[in-house]
Amino acid sequence: MQVRHRSVKLIGLVLVALAGAAFVPTLQGCATMDSVRDEPLTYGTPRLFTGDYKTIIEASRKALTDGGLDIELNYAVDDHTWMVLGKDGANMTSWGSYVRVVVEKQDGGAYVRLYAKKAMATNVTAKDDYREVFDRITANLPRTSAAPAGNPAPAPAPSAAPAPAATQAAGTAPASSAQ
Repeated sequence: MQVRHRSVKLIGLVLVALAGAAFVPTLQGCATMDSVRDEPLTYGTPRLFTGDYKTIIEASRKALTDGGLDIELNYAVDDHTWMVLGKDGANMTSWGSYVRVVVEKQDGGAYVRLYAKKAMATNVTAKDDYREVFDRITANLPRTSAAPAGNPAPAPAPSAAPAPAATQAAGTAPASSAQ
């Protein structure tokens, strides 16, 4: 009887050890605010915006809050670099994500680097693609500086006379009145 008791105890210890071993790898994939902040500033997807550096910083910060993220950090790294770190909090289906925006001053504009990481790497429902932040930055910038560098903002369309109602209802562009 004593042998059986030892066997049960040994099996219990083995199961506890296996459960612990299965849990440890999930912790290694976890991101924290500090780990995302401390990644090299060159990490992430870059996009060059033209315009005033401070305006681009504010548009970037607002883009995160417009996307529902909470701003955790918002500070100057140095004279030419600004960092905004947002958190998409945990909910019923996700442990959340961290999103870092680094704005790096350039002549006539700034590089904006977007870097995101899931709070728990094994969480398949957490979002780690936040490219729409670039669209929100563009929307938050004044029209003259919203176009990324190298892609000038389109010129305003020339004024056109209204087309007949039947043409507009068909979904075609209004006809020009120039003859």
